[in-house]
Amino acid sequence: MSDPANAGGPSGRDSPRSAVAMPRWVKVFLIIAAALVVLMVAVMLVSGGQHGPGRHLSSDWTGSIRYVALAMHLITSVGWIGAAGAYLAAGVAARVSDRVPTVRAAWIAMELIGWLVIVPLGCLAFLTGLVMSVGTRWGLIRHYWVLIALVLTSLALVVLILHMPSVSAGAAVARTGDDRAVLQLGGDIAHPAFGLVVLVVVAVLNLYKPRGLTRYGQRQHAAAEASPSLGPG
Repeated sequence: MSDPANAGGPSGRDSPRSAVAMPRWVKVFLIIAAALVVLMVAVMLVSGGQHGPGRHLSSDWTGSIRYVALAMHLITSVGWIGAAGAYLAAGVAARVSDRVPTVRAAWIAMELIGWLVIVPLGCLAFLTGLVMSVGTRWGLIRHYWVLIALVLTSLALVVLILHMPSVSAGAAVARTGDDRAVLQLGGDIAHPAFGLVVLVVVAVLNLYKPRGLTRYGQRQHAAAEASPSLGPG
């Protein structure tokens, strides 16, 4: 697939890369979401999580936070998969169609779905997944399935955010380019297909939770068994 920013026709010069950077609202969203997650993690750790000092006094409250985080994680994760499927459908339409209006509409749709749906859902799924890991007995690096899911989700999110500016460049050509330049855009299939595979693997890991402790998890488990049990306090 040719580089959308350098597509033929004079319109290719009207879409500089500086005009297709990450939208400011996405950066603001990421900052706010990160701040909220840090606050939630701090509250969970201070008020108890699974083993903190406040576990007996605020278990109902922290349990409610976990349920909210779990609901958000499930909704955003499933929504991410669905949105990626919609994006892939638009990419396939742009690839197989020889009609200029279809290709134009597909690229514009891919940009809108990417920035307005997939990126926010991906960020929320990643952040709520962190909250669920830190605030529950699974931990972040105790179990292999959690660690693998974290790595795959991080990889998918990084590739997504780095790839979206080129999608915006293609959408700019679709809006202003001549027919020849638009048809040369082709379709975006490899990225969403790869992303869907990764997201399905992560969903399966979250569903089945295969056994297996990391070395860190094994050390924690051994330390917990060796330490004397605490009486009710």
